[in-house]
Amino acid sequence: MNKDNFLEHNHLSKYLEQIIFRKDELKQLAIYITQLTEGKISSEEYKTKLLESRVRILNDMTEFLKFYHKTKLNSEPLGKHKADGLEEELKNKTVLLEDIAKRLQKIGEFF
Repeated sequence: MNKDNFLEHNHLSKYLEQIIFRKDELKQLAIYITQLTEGKISSEEYKTKLLESRVRILNDMTEFLKFYHKTKLNSEPLGKHKADGLEEELKNKTVLLEDIAKRLQKIGEFF
């Protein structure tokens, strides 16, 4: 990995880390765990909150990656064919993430 790729990867990792590990959300999940162990909420309620958190992560990552790829496509000189391929790949990944989010929401409905 060359220096530019390393710096870009490091920069991207920091953004993804901020999406995945939101401090306010982690604190709230810790509160839910405490409430679960104290019997103040049911395991189904906790699972629902946890799934909501995961769906939020998927949605935020999808939006960020759309923005990131669009920015990258606009900033790099790419051939038309390569850019179309990347756009198609991004669409496929977005559809996959949306499908995963829907499935997680359906799982949450069972609890």
